[in-house]
Amino acid sequence: DKVVVCDDGSTDMTGEIAERLGAVVIRHERNLGYGAAISSLFKKARE
Repeated sequence: DKVVVCDDGSTDMTGEIAERLGAVVIRHERNLGYGAAISSLFKKARE
């Protein structure tokens, strides 16, 4: 099993923390919203 996290432009180190704990992190440079985050996560899950 894999944990996939979308860091949607956060500034609180969420992505870095998730990565250190073993998650696959998708990063958006800026907040693109819930729909974009879900879309990115589904694309990654299908790989």
